[in-house]
Amino acid sequence: MTITKVMLWILFEQFDYSTEIRNDYTFTTAKGHKIVAKVTDEELEKLQDLAQKHLMSVSRLVRNILYTYFFKKSE
Repeated sequence: MTITKVMLWILFEQFDYSTEIRNDYTFTTAKGHKIVAKVTDEELEKLQDLAQKHLMSVSRLVRNILYTYFFKKSE
């Protein structure tokens, strides 16, 4: 499974949105790396709607959801 498919699987099928989304305070722009994911128009619209609901950019939302997901998995 590609990293894009794993990310989308977590975002759309695994993540429990009733969970509080944690902020990834470990992220810094200077040390950050980009992951470019090709998504469908429908997936992009879902991500934009979620980002708007949580008052953050799509990239920050995705980063924080993945951070929260893996943080909970490590507990």
